[in-house]
Amino acid sequence: MSTTTRQDPSSETRRAAVYRLYAADGALLYIGSSYDPEGRCKGHQRTAWWPLVERRTDEWYDSRDIAYGEERRAIKEENPAYNFACTDQHTGPAQVQVVRQAGAAEEEAQRFMAAVEVLKQMKDPAAQARAITQVLQAQPGAVKALKGIRREYVLRQRAAKITFRAIAADLGVSVGTVQDIVRGYSGSYQDRPRTGAGKVSASETPPSK
Repeated sequence: MSTTTRQDPSSETRRAAVYRLYAADGALLYIGSSYDPEGRCKGHQRTAWWPLVERRTDEWYDSRDIAYGEERRAIKEENPAYNFACTDQHTGPAQVQVVRQAGAAEEEAQRFMAAVEVLKQMKDPAAQARAITQVLQAQPGAVKALKGIRREYVLRQRAAKITFRAIAADLGVSVGTVQDIVRGYSGSYQDRPRTGAGKVSASETPPSK
């Protein structure tokens, strides 16, 4: 995928870009905004339309708020094929805010994963161990809460008759992971119950309400 950048971002300010994704024939597929378009696009790689992407352009602005305003205007005016927020199918400002918050959350997740990679590559074993301890001590409560929120979402999807396979694709995890989430199981694979009870097929029809 080729990339074109206008107004390169300054390293001294917290600038943000409006990025556009195009197909090989020039069709506009998606418009988004981000502090890190390259990282943000890694999240798009899980979508069904990503294989169509051949080119990206970035246009940089002085702040995320400015970029977000330009993003909304561009979506309404340019009608990209795979945007939902800010289109006629979208129902209003509340949903726009949800989408905006979700994008920010994904960026935070990407930064956390980048930090984990830095930890893994530290050369001083003692300093590495201390840093890992600090991260692990800060995470347990947050991890438990986040897993609970995710499980509630999965259970709602199952109640709405969404298959395990579809939920797995939505979350970017395996079918087995989704099944474990439903069961409330979070142990290691080796410790999983070996009995046949509770086994479910990926194509199983979800339970009715």
